[in-house]
Amino acid sequence: MFYKKLILSIFIAGTVKAQMNIAGEFNPYVMTRTADQSQIDLPFRLLSLDFGFSFESFDFKTVTGVEQRYSTREHSIYLREAYVAFYPNWGEVKIGKQIHSWGAADAINPTDNLNPYDYYYMFKAGTGKKIGKLSLASTVYRENFQVELIVSPYFTPNRIPYGEKDFPLALDRKPLIKHPVKDELELGARFQTSLGGGDISLSYFKGTDRMPSVQSAYLPITSNGVRNFDLGYRKTTVLGSDFVTFLGDFTIRAEGALYNTKNASINRPVNTSGYLEIIQDVIYSQYVVQLEYTTATDIMVSGQFIGSKTIDEKNQWFMPKSPSDNIEFPVLPFNPGMGTPFAMFTNKAALISSSGVMMDDQLELIGSLMINLNESGSMLSIALGYSPWINWKFELGTTQFNGSNNPLNPFTLMQDFNHVRMGILYNF
Repeated sequence: MFYKKLILSIFIAGTVKAQMNIAGEFNPYVMTRTADQSQIDLPFRLLSLDFGFSFESFDFKTVTGVEQRYSTREHSIYLREAYVAFYPNWGEVKIGKQIHSWGAADAINPTDNLNPYDYYYMFKAGTGKKIGKLSLASTVYRENFQVELIVSPYFTPNRIPYGEKDFPLALDRKPLIKHPVKDELELGARFQTSLGGGDISLSYFKGTDRMPSVQSAYLPITSNGVRNFDLGYRKTTVLGSDFVTFLGDFTIRAEGALYNTKNASINRPVNTSGYLEIIQDVIYSQYVVQLEYTTATDIMVSGQFIGSKTIDEKNQWFMPKSPSDNIEFPVLPFNPGMGTPFAMFTNKAALISSSGVMMDDQLELIGSLMINLNESGSMLSIALGYSPWINWKFELGTTQFNGSNNPLNPFTLMQDFNHVRMGILYNF
């Protein structure tokens, strides 16, 4: 009884001295398809609530999201982040469900592979398109450099809009993962320092692909002409670097990552007759170079060159029962399972964006144009925000894709997603 009273007294004392912070945003909106003015029915984040609790050298933070879908009128509540942070004199330590951010470029970060992506929000800025995951993060600060270490014990894949008829790139149904992840531990390390008037960092990450890929198959072809492919998740190691520097009134940012993807170990069936496995060892890169300039009227103009390239690829089927046999079996095109989501559209593009405010910050204008440099294709996004009162903003925007005659061109497939977006944003 004495110990219970002591613990209660300590908790009450800590609560009196602690500082609480509550913030968030309420953002209902609708998306109307340009082609026929029908409503695009996808779930959206209606409410985001940040709650923080600080006491001496400790912080406790949660970020809660409320997701809504108009057609079913159902909503779901989920924790996007929930972690405890400790700030000793040498740096910081965080443990819990977290969203991490690496990289120097805006929006497109090849080195930032610590968290999976939520493809329902792939066009959302900042951390809004990421999924939090359980991890331990520690950062050591020194006068001229900092070192960050991150360990995550559990694997979390990307959230893909399977079976969503209103999202053109979605598969009809969620695929069956025949080979689940065995080793879920993921490790990341980043070293950052100042160099020549700018900042530069080197990073390392070892984890599991966020997207599934083919791991095994069976012979012969089934009666309906469909091959029996089994899916799993490859292992990928990433070496990355980024830097930011200044040249007069211009800011230069660059970021690149080198990926090495290999098959993960899988459980073979007892009967391996007609059973095939694929050996994959692929090295590919993703990179972005950004140049930005802020005018005298505080209008920010930015240009990015985005690219990806397969450097070395080994794709080969083999039969464990007869590994010496020459197997004629189609090798599927390689698709990265990790990296920036924009790589799914093209492996070479230019992105031009601009933003600014006027009318005493009441009117905000944002625009961006992505141009596919491989074949015909573009994405134009324009948004306008008007704030008649403090903390309130009326939003109007549009996103328009334009593709080619190639029906497999992602920009062509996304033309059905062209829409106008209208909403209200309230910050508190």
